Amino acid sequence: MQRIYDDLGMSIEPGCGPDTTDDLVSFALTGTDERVSIVNSLRYQPDGIQTCATSLGIKPSGKPDFTVITLPQQGVSKTLEVTVDSDVSLAYSQRVAKQIINSPLVKTAAHGAIPGWGRIVAAMGKPQSGHVDPMLAPEQVEIALQSHTVYQRGQAITPDLQALNLALRRDKVIDIYVMLGAGGYLGRAWGCDLSADYVQFNASA
Repeated sequence: MQRIYDDLGMSIEPGCGPDTTDDLVSFALTGTDERVSIVNSLRYQPDGIQTCATSLGIKPSGKPDFTVITLPQQGVSKTLEVTVDSDVSLAYSQRVAKQIINSPLVKTAAHGAIPGWGRIVAAMGKPQSGHVDPMLAPEQVEIALQSHTVYQRGQAITPDLQALNLALRRDKVIDIYVMLGAGGYLGRAWGCDLSADYVQFNASA
């Protein structure tokens, strides 16, 4: 399964966190249009199964185009979709995207509709064991939330805060886009927010 993820340039965080164990992910061909269906069944309550379904379309370029549907489970209220477009390598773009997805501060910001970029930068710069990554130069970084640019080439950008705050509160899928350098290698990762309900659920489970 990880090989399939790697070949498609994608990373999906299982369940609500990287250590969640109650997940089943299955791949199935649905016809001659080369579409793949991913179904993640989360069995955490005896009286039912919550299902998170994602439709994946394989484009001729080989880059996946996802439509993500997330239903409430373990206190989850939002899906996070992170895209990193770097000029280093595909592996690097994927790794940075996953670092952002796995950041508790980014997760809580998504849950609280906080439009800051500092938590994203902090997650990007976190050292990873076994990897010697290039230094991040501020003038080579661009960050957007819900298609609103908030950081560009070393400068904080003041977006339409009213529109951005509304989008962050209203939308169920939070889109984080990061461009590093000239881009060219696209890595994507999917995860979820981190809420008080999630903490309470896992503290008592």
